[in-house]
Amino acid sequence: GSAGYACAMPLWCQSATQLADRLNASLVVIGSKYASEDCPHAMYIWPQETAQAVHRYLLKSPTARVHARKKNGQLFEPNLLKIAVLSLTQFELVFFADLDVD
Repeated sequence: GSAGYACAMPLWCQSATQLADRLNASLVVIGSKYASEDCPHAMYIWPQETAQAVHRYLLKSPTARVHARKKNGQLFEPNLLKIAVLSLTQFELVFFADLDVD
């Protein structure tokens, strides 16, 4: 998540860790290459292929670009990166929850 959601990370990580422990599963954070100090045991991934596809889409769509930001020199829209969940084929089950989920 962005810096604006940093305060949500400790509670999210605590809840996600409890769920992962109960399921004997991995904890994965999408959208960052860097570990949060609040969740150091999670696996962090940046979906490069998805990010590139989002960038190409935003270049073609002026209306979608209105809310786009730049990260690592590429245009991106955080909500569009959620489709990266579909690329996690190495897992048997994927449970997705945003940082701002109660």
